[in-house]
Amino acid sequence: MVVHILDDDHLAMSAIIIVSVQIILFAISAYFQFDKLTDFAGGVNFIIVAVSTFFLGQERFRPAVWVFVVSLPVVIINAPHNSILNRAPRTMTPMDTAGTSMFFGGLLVETYADLQKFSFHSDPANKGKWCNDGLWSLSRHPNYFGEIVLWCGITVISMNVVTGYEWIVIASPIFTTFIILFVSGIPLVERAADIKYRNKPEYRYYKSSTSPLIPIPPAFYVEVPRFLKFILCFEYPMYYFLDEKEKLVDPVAPGAIT
Repeated sequence: MVVHILDDDHLAMSAIIIVSVQIILFAISAYFQFDKLTDFAGGVNFIIVAVSTFFLGQERFRPAVWVFVVSLPVVIINAPHNSILNRAPRTMTPMDTAGTSMFFGGLLVETYADLQKFSFHSDPANKGKWCNDGLWSLSRHPNYFGEIVLWCGITVISMNVVTGYEWIVIASPIFTTFIILFVSGIPLVERAADIKYRNKPEYRYYKSSTSPLIPIPPAFYVEVPRFLKFILCFEYPMYYFLDEKEKLVDPVAPGAIT
């Protein structure tokens, strides 16, 4: 059963929860002169909002679940027992360096790709065209590639301190990648683009010569065998909708009713 409180999207309830938790934790910290709770407040808020919105509106459970699972590395890193005073390294480690590089690299790719696409579609001369400039000439979804690398970077950073059950943090990049590859990321965007541009020969060539996720020069990608594209480049049949209409109207057998 879905519970409606104040608004259908639970935005007001989320705001109330966040403010309330912050005030309570601040009051406890101030009363006991105990500052560590403030470091944990952000993670606590993240969990409480995710879980509460999940149970208040199960019809909209996917965003809440995604927020909760993806935030696991940050929650674990910010946990009090993983502070510098306990077991966290006091200086940058190789894992920190690698993870930070991945984080900022992924953030840069995602942001730059989004800006390129926005700039492309803002130009009236590109009306009715698909974006194939810059990073979009190397990948059909460079923004998704950047997002996956970003969360992988955060997970790598968290590996400095995780032990035991905390290794669940690896669910963050795995879940993010799964959602992007198979649920609400690439499949939906590919279908919309295929249906819109499938009558354009240039688009068909772009789709066949451009990697769906990992940025790869088209001249190299077209030479990659199909089975390697499937295994290494995430080129799955489920991304192909160019002939969807024809499949729907063609009879499946002689005498079949369409």
